Amino acid sequence: MLQELFKISVQRARRGYWILYLSLLLWGIYTLFKFLRDPSANTVFSAINLGIHELGHVIFAPFGELLHVLGGTIAQVLAPIISALVLIINQEDLFGAAFCLAWLSTNLFNVATYIADARTTSLPLVGLGSGPITHDWNYLLSKFGLLSYNHLIAGIVRFFGYLSLLGFIAIASWILLSAFMSSK
Repeated sequence: MLQELFKISVQRARRGYWILYLSLLLWGIYTLFKFLRDPSANTVFSAINLGIHELGHVIFAPFGELLHVLGGTIAQVLAPIISALVLIINQEDLFGAAFCLAWLSTNLFNVATYIADARTTSLPLVGLGSGPITHDWNYLLSKFGLLSYNHLIAGIVRFFGYLSLLGFIAIASWILLSAFMSSK
């Protein structure tokens, strides 16, 4: 199945999608260097990710306080994963699914920044409705006695952000190189 999806993506690249693919690959490389310089940097996905995060709180609110607080991060991480699955199943689009890895990385870097802030709680927070705003990761890590490990946990999440972004760059490069090599 993966081979077939790869062939379809290479054919699309040969049919003219290569300009889009190359543009997205260059954006991914730029974003990698941006995160290497500043792991808490914003991207074009930042506002979308925040909206999905807040929607996650609403969706998970009926399932108790723990899932309500964790729901923002769950939604934020699941959105690109579900999008990748939809692109593979409905569109047979390996490149699009790989790009979802880049989107996932922006979420993981955002989550890592939020986790790293859990002890100081200095980030400006956004909340829906009225009432006090809870710092999700201060609440979660405190609840499980892990607050003193927030920087370690943030580093692990950030590591997976790099892996996700590098995964996109590798797959996109592989598709583009295969398209250019086979067109000669």
